[in-house]
Amino acid sequence: MSFHFMKMIVVVSLLVYISCNKGVKPQPDPVQDYAVERFGNDFVVDYNESKEYVILSKAHKIKPSDPFPTLRFEVIEVSSMEVIFNDNLRGGKVSWIRDFIVEAEAMKGIPNPDNPDANDNVYRYNVQKRKRFTGGFF
Repeated sequence: MSFHFMKMIVVVSLLVYISCNKGVKPQPDPVQDYAVERFGNDFVVDYNESKEYVILSKAHKIKPSDPFPTLRFEVIEVSSMEVIFNDNLRGGKVSWIRDFIVEAEAMKGIPNPDNPDANDNVYRYNVQKRKRFTGGFF
């Protein structure tokens, strides 16, 4: 009788262990999936403070001999997965300077009569208003 009792305890313990050990499937991350699809490997994911928007970026060389990689980036509204802004910046960098303001900076160019604004290498983008601007006013 004690062997039968021990056998029952083992079976019940095993059933309790199996029923409590349900595997949790990892939830898919749509931002990560989108970034892999669009940028491949070695991309940067940078959420704003409220996590409503994200900058996805990757630096790449257009030509192997290019000394300044081009930064390709997209700003995405996380809830809708909508690309609200994108750009390519030679030798550039992009970051959040406020919760809804992105600052993008490219390598300065050489001004000429056809391109007098070549020295304007910094601009900002308001993700809520979806407006690009230069200068210090938001």
